[in-house]
Amino acid sequence: MKKLLFIFSLLSWMIASNAVVAHTMKGDDKTYDDMFTRELKNTTDIATRTRLNSDDVPAFVTILYRDELLKLGINDIFEALCLVPGVEPYMDNSGARQLIFRGEKEKGKVKLLIDGMDVNNALRGSVYYYYDFPIELIERIEVIRGPGAVLYGSGAMSGVINIITRTSDPWSRSSAFGYAASYDTYRGGMIYKHNFHNLSLGIDGYYDQTNRQVKAGPDKGGSYGRSNENGNSYSVGMVAESDGLKFTSRFKRSKSGVAFGRFFYLEPDRTRDGLINSTFLSELMYSRPLSDTISFTAKGGYSYYKETVDSMATPLELGGMIFEVKYSEDKIYADLSIKAMMPTHNQLLAGFRFENHQQHKNSFRAYLVNGSGENLMPDHVIKPRVARHIGTFYFNDQYHINDSIDISFGFRYDINSDVDNTINPRAGIVYRLMENLNIKAMYSHSYRIPSWIELYMNVPVPFRGKPDISSEKSDTLELGLIYNNGDSHIGFNAYWTQINDIISYDSSSITYSQHGRHTFGGAELAIKQNFQENTSLDMNFSYVYGVDADNDKLPDTASWLGNVIFLHTFDFGLTCGTHLRFATKRLRETGDSRNDLKGYVVLDETLTYRIGPAEFTAGVKNILDDDVRYPAPQDTYPKDYPRPGRTYMFRISYDF
Repeated sequence: MKKLLFIFSLLSWMIASNAVVAHTMKGDDKTYDDMFTRELKNTTDIATRTRLNSDDVPAFVTILYRDELLKLGINDIFEALCLVPGVEPYMDNSGARQLIFRGEKEKGKVKLLIDGMDVNNALRGSVYYYYDFPIELIERIEVIRGPGAVLYGSGAMSGVINIITRTSDPWSRSSAFGYAASYDTYRGGMIYKHNFHNLSLGIDGYYDQTNRQVKAGPDKGGSYGRSNENGNSYSVGMVAESDGLKFTSRFKRSKSGVAFGRFFYLEPDRTRDGLINSTFLSELMYSRPLSDTISFTAKGGYSYYKETVDSMATPLELGGMIFEVKYSEDKIYADLSIKAMMPTHNQLLAGFRFENHQQHKNSFRAYLVNGSGENLMPDHVIKPRVARHIGTFYFNDQYHINDSIDISFGFRYDINSDVDNTINPRAGIVYRLMENLNIKAMYSHSYRIPSWIELYMNVPVPFRGKPDISSEKSDTLELGLIYNNGDSHIGFNAYWTQINDIISYDSSSITYSQHGRHTFGGAELAIKQNFQENTSLDMNFSYVYGVDADNDKLPDTASWLGNVIFLHTFDFGLTCGTHLRFATKRLRETGDSRNDLKGYVVLDETLTYRIGPAEFTAGVKNILDDDVRYPAPQDTYPKDYPRPGRTYMFRISYDF
């Protein structure tokens, strides 16, 4: 608490002193287009898929912009999403980074899109392999805080994230960039944009590598050592657009060591390949106006996901077991929708969608290093030849009653081949109480189809019979206020969410089962203030209280989270960035005798200098070297999963 008070005092001093500087320094060139004014001017279609001002959509939306993220030293999507109110980071023993949205662990409950293409796989519903995507390639990130199943289907329960790349943005420029940071981390890449008469073409690519090894232990066996988080990733993307026809594709591959070990032993053999995820996404879309008020969009796409695991799960003295997994799946989809501006002041969206998911490679080997090489587990990760077909009708109507009131209603009906069919309604209202003050209220029903691991898990016991597992379902009520007078933007919302038919893993029976519910209540406050055109302050705070069916508080999540961001640009092109983030203590599971995991306070400082088309950023993260740890399960790592302390970064980019 003393450290927190000290940092807030420091921030207050910086705000006051820089505000004085901003008054005394004069210049004609605007070197920083601050994110607050920019967000208010921009519009979003993530909540309704009809272009509206973000203050007027019947949802609670956060928009993050590349320019400001870079000036804060934000490295990738994962770090950026931690700026969103109610979002908390954590990781599992394999090193896969995850997010907690409003108190609920991700586990397939968040939908991730990149340029509108769905990233979630069918095996686990996971998206972690895209969280290392670099900010340099991103134009903005749009986030729905809360459910969005009507438009985005299964998994859009706790949040929806849409990544808009610079390649797909018509106003972005060609550029090249380089990045270096602690732990021998390096990255380089470029974006190429060109217009050929009526054809717009964008191509991007990057490669990065890291040798991150964090002091850790004791592990389950009492050993100390370093986590194995070294790895590399790369991606190539393309967007081509002409006369309403648009083709988007992206390939991405990431490789990393199994950080804290498959069986909670620090990985003893660092020569193994570790965890490799590869994805390919592609989509062809055609949009055309049928009249001044009606347009249609037809699109079809193909995506491919591949996972390879090659790691030592236990030390040699315990048998030295090797894990080898080879898995792949693909998806083909088609979508036809119509948008209409009706004479009755309706903005109407209706469409049909079909998806076909198919499993392909599906092998699993576990054997002892010094043994005969005999496979100790079934040959398949899940039941062989699994497929899923989904047919969907969706509808959303945004009705403008008068200058004060907009109402919306939507629903989605999904026919699923291997689980129950679902109906998901949503209703919302935006009431303009006065010129600068809006009130929003919303109800939404959402769902998550069980993943194939949950339905058809084949290890360590071969799959038998059809599981009695249906979709998880949630109901959410939200109420909020939005105040905006240009220089000040204040948003406050309170919510209640109940998730029923929770799917959980039962370690005693080594199966997935379905029972119980999670109930959450919480509130989020976001304040954005421009002191001058080159000085801005952004703060958000969130509170969540979650309980299970027995009314026990849910573990591993912080009740209070907060971000404070301060940016000031001097007339000579130098920007100072300060980012403070805090989380309060996290409770343990019932029966865990350890003390609650303490909270943390992290302070980052960056300096960015722009001269013409070139920009340089240098920064120190966790400048106070606070001890940040993510919760580990009982009887695994008694001192949890440690995160890096103080680190350094440097970035250079050049627009051409």
